[in-house]
Amino acid sequence: MDSSSDNFDYVFQLIKVLGSECRANRQESDKIESILRRLAKQSGLSYDQLSEKVSENTRQKYDEVSAPDSTDKLILENYSLIYEIELQEYLNRRIWSLIQEIVEHLNSIRGFIIERKVTGTQTIDYYIQDKFDLKMEQLRRSNESLQDTKRVTRDKLTAIYDEIRIVLGQINWDDVPSNFKERERIFQILLQLKDSYGVDLMKTVF
Repeated sequence: MDSSSDNFDYVFQLIKVLGSECRANRQESDKIESILRRLAKQSGLSYDQLSEKVSENTRQKYDEVSAPDSTDKLILENYSLIYEIELQEYLNRRIWSLIQEIVEHLNSIRGFIIERKVTGTQTIDYYIQDKFDLKMEQLRRSNESLQDTKRVTRDKLTAIYDEIRIVLGQINWDDVPSNFKERERIFQILLQLKDSYGVDLMKTVF
């Protein structure tokens, strides 16, 4: 999976929404200007006189009249809540994307251990090149994406802990050579989870 592509699509959708809002605001501004020009012509005043800056007293009265009532405030709060929900859903998708890559990565290590016991011929270097390099690059991009937004709820952290703990428990780490580069990479990933989200899985493995 390509997290960069997902992020681009998300930002692109936001830009489209903002662009639509800007165009709508511009159209409303043009309508107001047209109304003011017609009103100025009918009242015998110049457009500059009619559109000049209002007094502070007039502005205060306008602010009092146009202050949002309880219904308007409720609508604004609902819009804010919808935004928060959509943002959390997006973050949850990115979190689970990272989790699935970690799980796949660990399952590959377990597969290596089993395959090595059966054949006894495959070298570690070949296995790293064949199995891990691409996955680690994808994992790095996903992890960098998550570092930009650290708003993760406690229930999601618990789910992350349980998901990874199950996979880690399926691997006999005594069978992984101490000089195996992927062992250090896994250590770094778990360290990032501990530092970023407070999920300590170090004792589960090392």
